[in-house]
Amino acid sequence: MITGNYSFEDLVRVDCKLAPQEFLINAIHEVAHFTLAKQTTFGLLCFFLSQDANFGGQKLSQTLRLLERSSECTNECYARTMELLLGYRLASLSPPEQDALLQQERSRSYYTRYRMDLLDPLLKNCSKETSGSAFPHKLFIMASNIDLYPLLQAGLSNSSKILQLLQEKPEQFHPDHRLRLLIQAYQQLRQHLPPFLITPKHISACCGITFVENTFETMAKLLPQMAAMDFFHLQTQVLLQKNGHFLLSTRQKPVNKKDIALSIRLSITDHVIPYCLSGGFRHIPSATPVFQPNKNVLSMVHHDWYCLVH
Repeated sequence: MITGNYSFEDLVRVDCKLAPQEFLINAIHEVAHFTLAKQTTFGLLCFFLSQDANFGGQKLSQTLRLLERSSECTNECYARTMELLLGYRLASLSPPEQDALLQQERSRSYYTRYRMDLLDPLLKNCSKETSGSAFPHKLFIMASNIDLYPLLQAGLSNSSKILQLLQEKPEQFHPDHRLRLLIQAYQQLRQHLPPFLITPKHISACCGITFVENTFETMAKLLPQMAAMDFFHLQTQVLLQKNGHFLLSTRQKPVNKKDIALSIRLSITDHVIPYCLSGGFRHIPSATPVFQPNKNVLSMVHHDWYCLVH
């Protein structure tokens, strides 16, 4: 039974029939997927490929499936980690309680499938002090903030070329491979640095993984590059152009964390693309309400009616 989903849209859906705690866990899980889709270059590429399919584009669907598979563990590990930290308050539990919860998690099939075991050293004896500035959010953001330009130049409609890049240079383009290296580097750094002093630059230098800074300028440059690629459906190109023009014309400062805190108080990264969150410039199913820009909306769906929580 599906209790929630995120499908590269401007909202997440969680079944409102769930008990409060189960609803919260599902909401945290789906919002984590939302975060990686909207706050990273790799996620935004998948987001716009999905919009391309919504607009009727057929050429890029195979590439989208390929990219989704290459980031599956990254997405699921992040979502499960956020469940543990926010939903079950792992860092506030006693060591025996933590051990019991993690043992329960290890017995589930997804734990091995999505390589959650890689996070064991970081989750074991977890505390507010050990959960520093880099873990968990920035490790997953770094894994997914790749330089997209070589992928765009290779031609997204040629899934064979994309697969070749993923296989030949996984440290540059494959989020799941990058995440493993980033976790290993973070563990090494924790042996001689307190967590709150470990920065993305430290981690990058330790493992050699480069990442794109998720800034206003980065996104303002990326979207016009993507819009210029003729393998996108015409309406997708218009969507990309309007987003890019908006950023370039307004030079709007990134939204503050407090401004984009969700109703479940999940703080995400500092930067958003405002009009990626606007119903005016993307495909919206006819039954879905139009949402305001700059707002992350948690939508509880039960059959065909919506209850919006801001």
